Amino acid sequence: SAGRATFLALLPGAVPDLQASLPSEGVRLGETPELRVSLPDAAGAGAVLVTAIKPDGIEADWVRTVKLISHEQAVRIPIPIALNDPKGRWIVRLKDLYTDRLMEIPLVVVQE
Repeated sequence: SAGRATFLALLPGAVPDLQASLPSEGVRLGETPELRVSLPDAAGAGAVLVTAIKPDGIEADWVRTVKLISHEQAVRIPIPIALNDPKGRWIVRLKDLYTDRLMEIPLVVVQE
């Protein structure tokens, strides 16, 4: 986009996809599930932008964060759900900041 630098890199191999997981069962209001993100088989570190979209389609701005991911170990990112947050199907989005690849993971929030 205009006014933004573009960086290119010549790498020895393909950049691996992010791997991420959240609890598969419903998360209760007031809980803080952990998003686990890793870059297995990466030659170096990566960076990811994490956002969460509430059931009404609006971003939960308190979740927005950028994290560096070591190629050696997974990163754990808390996704705090308040007692007054909406119940339903949330979407946690991850954007690999080096490749622009997107990943979406559902998060179901249930009654406390």
